[in-house]
Amino acid sequence: MEVKKGYKQTEIGMIPSDWEVKRLGELGRFSKGQGIKKDEAQSGDIPCIRYGEIYTKHDNVIKEFYSFISPSVAKTAKKIRQGDILFAGSGETKEEIGKCVANTISAEAYAGGDIVILSPLNADPLLLGYLLNSPPIAKQKSSKGQGDAVVHISAKGLKGVVVSLPKTKSEQSAIAAVISETDSLITNLEKLIAKKEAIKKGTLEALLTGKKRLPGFSEKWKYKTLGEIGECIIGLTYTPSNVSESGLLVLRSSNIKNNSISFDDSVYVSIDVPEKLITIKGDLLICVRNGSRNLIGKCAIIDTQAANQTFGAFMSVFRSVYNDFIFHVFQSNIIKKQIDENIGATINQITNKNLNSFKIPFPDKEEQSAITEVLNDLSKETAQLEEKLAKCKQLKTGLMSQLLTGKIRLL
Repeated sequence: MEVKKGYKQTEIGMIPSDWEVKRLGELGRFSKGQGIKKDEAQSGDIPCIRYGEIYTKHDNVIKEFYSFISPSVAKTAKKIRQGDILFAGSGETKEEIGKCVANTISAEAYAGGDIVILSPLNADPLLLGYLLNSPPIAKQKSSKGQGDAVVHISAKGLKGVVVSLPKTKSEQSAIAAVISETDSLITNLEKLIAKKEAIKKGTLEALLTGKKRLPGFSEKWKYKTLGEIGECIIGLTYTPSNVSESGLLVLRSSNIKNNSISFDDSVYVSIDVPEKLITIKGDLLICVRNGSRNLIGKCAIIDTQAANQTFGAFMSVFRSVYNDFIFHVFQSNIIKKQIDENIGATINQITNKNLNSFKIPFPDKEEQSAITEVLNDLSKETAQLEEKLAKCKQLKTGLMSQLLTGKIRLL
């Protein structure tokens, strides 16, 4: 491989000639967290972190603490300092073992057991928080994980992890600052999306229960069952031998993501399918049976691309001229409550008989359209923000790949 001018070839790939290759054991001192049982994690007001929270609560950097211990528990725990890097010493898979976070908070705090701590001596901690979770480093950590059902990684294993770093602290900090700014943008977008979702949820519940009426509407609502206003159709039963590389797409629960049709996980069959089981644009595709109780009732409107396909036996289609409105009713507690009342005790499912009996508010067509328009506008606003968020995350991934390998230089 040709070595570009200003770069050098190393054991971990090509890096700038003025960068250096280091093992983590050369970057600082390792120690271990200790103590803090699960029932002690809310025993006081002193911040602490438990190893499981590294996986579930934090992403590269500790921005806030979620557990708090008493002074007596703190006496048996390991005190951490601003700038420490905390690794999860246990995990479920080798792919995720050793996930880490940088502690950039100056407050007194403690680390529990199964946490390995690196206290860097001359490296930017924020940069290490990002670098040590990057795919090439995660691969190294994975190779040092031990165990099957529960995977462990030790300080000894982590000491041998090899990284490349700028020699100067100023360049390290500049790289960390750019990634951190992108991170902040992502965090702010996520908070804005959560706020918009809460507004949408509140508006949806208020409009669909009649607690809030739109201007110009005052007529008393009727209540109707789904069976009175449309038709529930159970999906196609097929066998593994019917599955082929092409043919008719079978829409399943995995094809519904964020209340829209997704084609990421597609299964096709090459068999004759009754016309009734061929999807029509405007059908409401509903998950009626699933291993996860929470997924019962998730739904999406069949769009142009998903029309003229079919759907699996764990799905139902509700066919009516009111589906633009009914789709939103399915996002409300009105339907969720009836699902909970009818779902099977041993199998997570609702039957077509259940669906047909579901009772919903039924304003006149004009008010349905007005409510639908308001809720669609709110959904579009959230979707635009989610699209922006996805682009920001993609930008961050690209930036990290370029900045952490020296392909883009800031100084």
